[in-house]
Amino acid sequence: MEYSPEGIPLLPEINEQETIRRAESKLEEYHRWKIIACESLEQKITQSFTIEPRGGGGPSKQVEKLGIRRADATSELEAIEQSISNIFDTDYRCILINRYVRQPKLQHSEIARLLHIENTRYFEMRNMALLAFAEQYRNAVLVVEKRSKCGVNAE
Repeated sequence: MEYSPEGIPLLPEINEQETIRRAESKLEEYHRWKIIACESLEQKITQSFTIEPRGGGGPSKQVEKLGIRRADATSELEAIEQSISNIFDTDYRCILINRYVRQPKLQHSEIARLLHIENTRYFEMRNMALLAFAEQYRNAVLVVEKRSKCGVNAE
């Protein structure tokens, strides 16, 4: 870990490109999680057009797995939505919601117009919004620290 001249520990440097890539990848999962979370727990018809029998002894393995997947998806949606909501800058939230959460998502140029900014400024702000999201999401698990010269994470 690096220290200031006064001996105060400094925050580790962030690998911004990799952190942005991870944040964007996580946000692009949003609609897949939304589909899984909204799947019905009704009986399923199998590929061979047979109906899964209704067992009197509790839920079938298929229904149980579907319930677990649905709970996981709901948890993931809540984590993504809460992370976006926790971002202080309203423009950053606007970018993330309109680009990754909204359906259909807006194009980059449409969001730039909405915010009354040039495209180059939009991409700078989008990167900052993705970094802010990465820091908010599940205790910053998406943040990638730069490696020190000896190949070990700065600690």
